[in-house]
Order: sequence, then structure tokens, then C-alpha cells
Amino acid sequence: MNALRDALSSFSADDPVKAHNVLNTKKKLNRNAEALRLRLGRDLTVGKQTNLGTYRLAMDHVENLKRIHTLAKRVARLVLKTLEAENSVKLK
Repeated sequence: MNALRDALSSFSADDPVKAHNVLNTKKKLNRNAEALRLRLGRDLTVGKQTNLGTYRLAMDHVENLKRIHTLAKRVARLVLKTLEAENSVKLK
């Protein structure tokens, strides 16, 4: 997941650009999750090899990725807040 990598990179390198990248990825994550949900749901209804267990497992993975993203955003916000405090400058 790019958000986690960018959050860790922003933390280790004090990089505000990567921190902002993390904060701006929520919409993309939600779009991808919704597209997957729709595709798997469609596959279930047309009788493809996707079964209910596969659907549930995929949705569990999506929820876990969303949790990871939430934690990555917390790291990114902390990086920005720390850099702002050190530089007395708003980094938006």
C-alpha cells in the first residue's frame, strides 16, 4: 500500500510532500474498494467462480486496508504537525 510506505517515508525523512500524499489518497482507496465490491457482487450474481466466502474474504481485506490507511494518515498528520512546530510554518 503506497499510503503506508509514504507515511513511513515521510516519518523517517521528515518529508512533508509524502505526508500530504498520504492524506490525499482516501478517495482513490474508496473508489478502488467500491469497484472491487461491485465486480465481486456482479460475479456472484452471474455464477462465476466467485463464491460468498471469496467475497467476504476480499471485503475483509478491504476493511483491513482501510484501517491501515487510517493509521498511515495519523502518522502523516503527526509528521506535518511536528514539522510545522519545528519550523513555525504551516505546511499545507
